[in-house]
Amino acid sequence: MIRTATLLLTTLCLAGVSYQACAQTYFYLEQILVDPPAPTDQDDVELELAGNLSSTTSFIQNASATVNGFNVLVVINAANTGGIGIPMMVPHTETVDLGQLPPGTYTITVGGTATNDGAMPGEHVFTVTGGTPSPCDSLIINSVTWGPFSDSTLVVHVHNNSSTLFNYPGFVLLNDEGETLGLEAVDFFGIPAENWHVLAVPAGADRPEGSFDATLQLWVDFYGQQVCTFTMDLSLCPPEACSMLFPTVMNLGSAITTGTFSYEIREDDVTLASGSLSLSGEQSTDTDTLCLPPGEYTMVLTADQPPTGGQPYFGVTAPGYAQGPLEPVDFVTGGSEVDFDLYE
Repeated sequence: MIRTATLLLTTLCLAGVSYQACAQTYFYLEQILVDPPAPTDQDDVELELAGNLSSTTSFIQNASATVNGFNVLVVINAANTGGIGIPMMVPHTETVDLGQLPPGTYTITVGGTATNDGAMPGEHVFTVTGGTPSPCDSLIINSVTWGPFSDSTLVVHVHNNSSTLFNYPGFVLLNDEGETLGLEAVDFFGIPAENWHVLAVPAGADRPEGSFDATLQLWVDFYGQQVCTFTMDLSLCPPEACSMLFPTVMNLGSAITTGTFSYEIREDDVTLASGSLSLSGEQSTDTDTLCLPPGEYTMVLTADQPPTGGQPYFGVTAPGYAQGPLEPVDFVTGGSEVDFDLYE
């Protein structure tokens, strides 16, 4: 397809206008094609710039493209060999590579030396769509917080909505300077539908206060390959005003423990919650559910009967099987206590 500028130059040359005018150096860009025509973010995108050189001695010295956000700047510089060329239209197509692009709508601007952009306005816009979703897109990071009972650990709560297992996963948390704030010891075969991962805080790590720019990496195969990267504005404090806590009694002995146990949760000798837990031949662990704000607490437990066997312990746990301090039940004094910090 020949644009108006090309027709004008050809007409002038055929009409006998001076040879010097007809032999000028120019590239008349007439068409911009995107390859592939409907690119996704998984494709390498190329622009095919088709048009005509103004003489047989004209050539494209260089052509390049720069992508800035969703704007594509194409620079085409035409030149002349310096010889006496024939003033005629010489078809030419120049190709520039844009590589893989994020999904979005892009606008093309053409500049350069001795280049006339005569391509249609609609050819200056193209859209990149999302390709095959990455399994990382279905990995939902619900929270990254301090460990509920210790500031030497971090806990990543994650949901996996994909069929990818992420074999032998390990999470790493970095601050905005690339310093490691938490590193998981590989302890799982994969990431099921819901999972909690415990990261150890390295000795000497700069513990952030308040919000900070964080990067969470997921590695697989015992840190053989990094597969996912999540960037976030993160605060390691729990997002809610109170956090789930489970007062717990359990039998860690080989014999059976039966009976009931009364408990209280106290803060500065003020009872905030109380309840009853029980063990039997069918139930070796029992828990209650509370929601408490960060603070320093004491759990007091009293056995409602003399010892019946086994080795009963009591304490507190948190979601993801996070284990707080445990103490053996004291049947002699009639009451047992265990102190614990919750996100303190």
